[in-house]
Amino acid sequence: RHHVEAGDFPAAEGVARQWLADRPDDQAFRFQLGALLEQQGRLEEAEVEFRRVIATEPEHDLALNYLGYMLAARTARLEESEELIKRALVEDPYYGSYLDSLGWVQFRKGEFSLAEPNLLRAQKCMPENSVVLDHLGDLYRARGNPEAAVRFWRMALQYDSDDELEEKT
Repeated sequence: RHHVEAGDFPAAEGVARQWLADRPDDQAFRFQLGALLEQQGRLEEAEVEFRRVIATEPEHDLALNYLGYMLAARTARLEESEELIKRALVEDPYYGSYLDSLGWVQFRKGEFSLAEPNLLRAQKCMPENSVVLDHLGDLYRARGNPEAAVRFWRMALQYDSDDELEEKT
């Protein structure tokens, strides 16, 4: 954990791989390895690890959502992404991160009227989450409501000083 907090993802990856060498059935560590790989931009390797977790535990909602969101954010595989996220929501239908993921993939698909209620529900679950607020800003910009977009982006800035958010406002 301290390797991740220090930003030393290669060292954290080494610890996870060593752990998995001794305990190959530990899906929690396999999930963590997938997350570490994704954070390093090694998407194909991360996808392999998440798919291994899901193959072993088909209802592993964290892996389903992480892979689904990763595919939505970084690829054009939106149909597959949505299916994975919906499977995660079956396991935990009120988890704000999963609602945000579904709303984001629907936004990416241009399904704004479907995305809006999911993103608003995610915001109710996580009112100070800058990612959800940023997604709402993007949605309202795309829907032609710049005032609402700026309002959500400004709220997002209160909770995260992301340079990309500052450029939007």
